[in-house]
Amino acid sequence: MKNAKRLVKSQCRDAHQALMCFLCFLFLFAGTHQEIQAVPDAAMKIEQDMHITGIVQDANKEPMIGVSVVVKGTTNGTITDFDGKYDISVAGSKTVLVFSFVGYATKEVTVGDQKTINVTLAEDSELMDEVVVIGFQSQKKGNLTAAVASVGAETLQDRPVANIGQALQGMVPGLNVSIAGGDPNKVPNLNIRGATTFRQRGTSNDDKNKFDVVSGSPLILLDGVEITAEDLNQLNPNDIDNMSFLKDASAAAIYGTRATFGVILVTTKGGTYQQKSKIEYSYNLAFDQPYELPDILDSYHIYKAGADKRLWTGEIAEYTQHDKDMMNGMMAYIKDPVNNKPYFMEGSAIQWVGNTRPYEELVKDWTPTQKHNLSISGGGDKISYYISLGMQDQKGMYEIKTDKLKRYNALLSVNAKVTSWFTVAAKASYNVFDYEGPTQQTDGSNLWQYAKSYYPENYIYQPVLTGPDDPMPNYVTENPVSYLYAGGRNITSRRKTILSISPEFIILPKILKIKADISVTPTTYQREKTHPKQGRVNNSWTALEYRWATDNDGYIERTSTDKYSINVYADYNQTFKEKHSISALIGINQEEESYAGSSLTLKKMLDPYILNPSLVEDVTANTSSNSHSEVAARALFGRIMYNYMGKYLIEMDARYDGSSKFPNDSRFQFFPTISLGWRVSDEKFMDWSKSWLDNFKIRASWGRLGSQPDSNYPYQSVFNLVEGYFLFDGTRYPTGISTPSLVNPNLTWEKSTTKNLGFDFTFLSNRLTFSADIFERKVTDILIPGGKDYPALIGDNDLPYENAGILKTTGFELQAKWSDRLANGFSYSLGVALSDDKAKVVSYPSNPTNKLGDGSLYKGYTVGDIWGYVTGGILQEGDFDGVGANGKPLYHGAYFKGGQPYPGYVWYKDLDNDGVITSGLNTVDDPGDRKIIGNNSPRYRYNITANFQYKGFDLDMMFQGVGKRDYWLASTSSYWGNGAGSWETYNQSWTPERTDAKFPMYGSGVGSYAQTGYLLDASYIKLKQVILGYSFPKSLIGKVGLEKLRLNIAAYNLFTISDVPKYYDADYLSDAYPPKRTFSVGVQVGF
Repeated sequence: MKNAKRLVKSQCRDAHQALMCFLCFLFLFAGTHQEIQAVPDAAMKIEQDMHITGIVQDANKEPMIGVSVVVKGTTNGTITDFDGKYDISVAGSKTVLVFSFVGYATKEVTVGDQKTINVTLAEDSELMDEVVVIGFQSQKKGNLTAAVASVGAETLQDRPVANIGQALQGMVPGLNVSIAGGDPNKVPNLNIRGATTFRQRGTSNDDKNKFDVVSGSPLILLDGVEITAEDLNQLNPNDIDNMSFLKDASAAAIYGTRATFGVILVTTKGGTYQQKSKIEYSYNLAFDQPYELPDILDSYHIYKAGADKRLWTGEIAEYTQHDKDMMNGMMAYIKDPVNNKPYFMEGSAIQWVGNTRPYEELVKDWTPTQKHNLSISGGGDKISYYISLGMQDQKGMYEIKTDKLKRYNALLSVNAKVTSWFTVAAKASYNVFDYEGPTQQTDGSNLWQYAKSYYPENYIYQPVLTGPDDPMPNYVTENPVSYLYAGGRNITSRRKTILSISPEFIILPKILKIKADISVTPTTYQREKTHPKQGRVNNSWTALEYRWATDNDGYIERTSTDKYSINVYADYNQTFKEKHSISALIGINQEEESYAGSSLTLKKMLDPYILNPSLVEDVTANTSSNSHSEVAARALFGRIMYNYMGKYLIEMDARYDGSSKFPNDSRFQFFPTISLGWRVSDEKFMDWSKSWLDNFKIRASWGRLGSQPDSNYPYQSVFNLVEGYFLFDGTRYPTGISTPSLVNPNLTWEKSTTKNLGFDFTFLSNRLTFSADIFERKVTDILIPGGKDYPALIGDNDLPYENAGILKTTGFELQAKWSDRLANGFSYSLGVALSDDKAKVVSYPSNPTNKLGDGSLYKGYTVGDIWGYVTGGILQEGDFDGVGANGKPLYHGAYFKGGQPYPGYVWYKDLDNDGVITSGLNTVDDPGDRKIIGNNSPRYRYNITANFQYKGFDLDMMFQGVGKRDYWLASTSSYWGNGAGSWETYNQSWTPERTDAKFPMYGSGVGSYAQTGYLLDASYIKLKQVILGYSFPKSLIGKVGLEKLRLNIAAYNLFTISDVPKYYDADYLSDAYPPKRTFSVGVQVGF
């Protein structure tokens, strides 16, 4: 028997050692530190009078490995071995031993006259009973059967980020956070598990027939009240206590159609009963720094590159005299801008030869952001409260008339125990978001992009202001940067109020309660824009240029949105015979939303900065528009959960949803879901693994939900007012009505069916956790222009919608974390997460020929596919057969029809062997010489996190990245020699003397043709954040009346490793605003 026991123990030990080796391989130094710190600290030279031995066990009498045993107040300690045994020398009988282990309650024992001290550690009840909010209820994390993740307040508060979206980047597997730019007014878009549906790109004539696969936003609820992603990112991060992410249909089903693509539940902080009042204040000062500026050429090389191309392609035989004058003037100015002017005269025409560095003119070296947060909380026997105020003041990166953002937040939360059977919770919040930026004159493009991609003769050759001794001194020029001096402002203001009250009636204590959630959320938005008239020096000192700004114009927009919501539900929980746990929920939901908006365009204002419809030259030239809409929804919902001894778990959810967006006959739909869980580790046949496997659970779920269209009236023919005059009496007179389009009376819900399989593991006494999920989401009946029921016989414009599209998304999520605490009190955790999703169009009848092109979806399309040509190489002199009669080089290889190649141009492979490079019929079946050359969807998103804590110090680090992504820079990019150009490309481009170059002839237009040879690898790894903090010991700060004092320094976006140009932010692959690196300092004080 002993031999058998020894054999089992040996096998367990081997399994343990194998796991430990694996972890050491992943986490490098973890095991090394544990080994070093496990021995007593001989350097302490403590007088050792007693030798103590013992065994540490858990509640099941199993020996615990790696328990920290430390002499209180010292670093003298050890850890238990494989059998749970320890031995330690102590100074005397008054010594206190502290036994601690991750996931278990710490225990202190006074030595006294004992020589053997055996200890039993109990699991930490907080960890055992950790609950996750799942929608109208909460559930123990260990009993979840759906795909749910959560993050706590520590993830969000006091971070060096501008909004909550940035703080969440990389923190939750399957949560995709994308930001269209780095300016303060950009709202991060949130998405759970990838592509969700098809949507029309826009309403303009160019966009209304273009459809894209979009990654829709999840439903976001703040304390049970629906908010938008914009609302979320305008909240005070310090007010948030917890966020839960419901990823699959079974988790989100209770919220119905708005939750088709996941739910984010945001819970704000509240007070605690029987707690004395606490006051906490935090301050954070951050500095944003542009970590890379575009590597644009100077004026001389921009001009020379254009002249060289004309020379090498035979357009000119040699530089013209004008070319020589321009280049000589530019070089002289670059060498000595003090004694040389940025122009010369050709007759009465100004020829600009300056060398403006627009990004040095535009961008600050540093810009500050300040955050203040103050909260007061506490409670007595009957009432608890939480009050907070927050403010953020953020300056933009522009040097001239910079943009700025201000955010103000106020929150009041009160809970009251009115009687033993009646409680009520009330919350009120008010959020203000003001953004002010300069009016830009860039044909609708962003100034940051525009400065490098268009018109170098304005941006680079011309100064922003003329010189002090010029014919028109210190005057603005045609350089678009100069329009910032006109003083036009684009101001947006947003106000949101959330009022909610939740009465709760306890019918049977701890068994049955009835609760209601009632909320009102009014939101107002206002935008004011002034566009002043401006005359600028361009080609003449006598005739100013007014192009772009011919009059003093203005624009005013105001909208208001009011939402009303009520949920009433009964919540039943009961356990029978201590084995069978049943939970049931049933409720009703009613919601209404009304929207009203108006806009006013002012022409020829008398004062360029006063937006008054009466203060204009001609009041009848003002135009206005109005809109109003109302929608409503009603639902019946329910949930049943069964739990047998925590081993077998089942949950069923259902919702009967109705929406006013659909015709009466198809307004209501029933959506069911089911999920199952099996805790395999509790089975008897798994007893052999108990020494190292704490938990192994399998989860599976299936669910079907519906989603609503974006339009409020998709099944109704709607008339629209085209334009209206705004007169003195305030009346708006319509001047036209648009013809309503055809509608489909049989529209119904888009339907999403989700399957999820998950595995949860916990190893080595909760040190190591691992979870894995694989999922499939199939969306059917997607609304697309008539193709199935309405063949395109009535023209392509304004086809009625029908339920005909199908999209399938598949993916996986993996997450692992190792946590431990060493004998000397050093705690650490290391984690890694990996997720991926891939979407494919299964059906799209609106494109029966499978036409390719921008905005054209087709059956079989994998979202993100890049169609392009196969690069053959760069043509050289020897590839041509002399010169033809037209004086052009003769090339007998395949090339674009009608195109003329030259030495230094790219040649392409003739895939269809027809002797010419074409796009064929531009269909999937006949793409000409193109094929799928890559995919621009981010694949294999990952993050690596680390946390270290020791004696009040803590260090957080996070790396974030994408494992696979292809990217093609478009033809308008300066990367290919357009606009201000790029040194990276210019210095590696073909010249007659540098024929082995990486890139073809500079400016040869290669950017117009996506191709294999110059497709960029957009995968990256980034050190996203580093936060170092120190919390002062209470024994010290208590002497001055403080409960908490913490200091921290942080850095955000420290470095990125990627092949894309450095002035592109690798997260969102955009050069629309300076990519930023942030450094911050902060202090938190508690009284």
